[in-house]
Amino acid sequence: AGNDVVESLMICKKYSLNRFFFGAMVPEPVPYLTGEMTAYRDRYRIQIENEIIHTPEFLKLIGIKQLGLKSLVFPGALHTRFEHSIGTMEICDRYLDYLWDDLKGYLSIDYEPETRQMMRLCGLLHDIGHGPFSHAIEEILKTKKEWVPSIDDVKEVFFNKEHKEFEEDLDSESNKILEDLDFKTHDAFSIFIILAMPFKYGKFKKEKSLFEEVAKILHGKKLSGNKKWMHEIIHGDIGADRIDYLSRDSHHTGILFGIVDTEQILRYIELIGNPPVSYTHLRAHETSLHL
Repeated sequence: AGNDVVESLMICKKYSLNRFFFGAMVPEPVPYLTGEMTAYRDRYRIQIENEIIHTPEFLKLIGIKQLGLKSLVFPGALHTRFEHSIGTMEICDRYLDYLWDDLKGYLSIDYEPETRQMMRLCGLLHDIGHGPFSHAIEEILKTKKEWVPSIDDVKEVFFNKEHKEFEEDLDSESNKILEDLDFKTHDAFSIFIILAMPFKYGKFKKEKSLFEEVAKILHGKKLSGNKKWMHEIIHGDIGADRIDYLSRDSHHTGILFGIVDTEQILRYIELIGNPPVSYTHLRAHETSLHL
């Protein structure tokens, strides 16, 4: 019996090391994103989401707590960036369900599947650059500038070799974004990983332009007028990221302050701007506010 326990512990240790550090062992597929489910609402394939979830870069989020060291204060706050990322993807998708009447005259209906997939990937990948202890590590990097890696350092570690064609194959706008990245925050690491994934994994190579568009939307600073609403859906004041983490953090900490009525917000959401030229902001219609 003693040998069996030791052997079991060794297997668990090996599994943990491979899963969280080396990515050599992949867990069972996420139930609702299996390869057997070939279409999302009979309109397009979600295989790419499943493949992203099973990369080491995304699987590491299983080991990163959403609230970092705050779990020492709130013992129930053991939720992770992994589940938050999948939840944000789902809320992005639901946003489009409610906004599509506004967008029908603004986007070609033939563009709908691509737009939906792009926004789902924005939600899925927006936090992929988080490191240990979530935001706590960023505070250290702000004070220890000598610890902040350069773009060359990041490329060397990510690709594990020199990768000259990386910048050469990116479009000019993506290269400008790459030059602007300051690796003090998870946002910079997230955008780098998104841009670099098609070069590290051959299965994403044909989707290079899709990954570039996702990176541009999340970066947000150089978006044209007809795409600003996409950034708002992710990072706006009532964006999918905020809605998910407020609800999730409140649930796991027991604090009522962050509870959000997601259905109420989604039901009354609207885009504002100057269609058909551009939609620039997202807001909940004032009739949705009940005092």
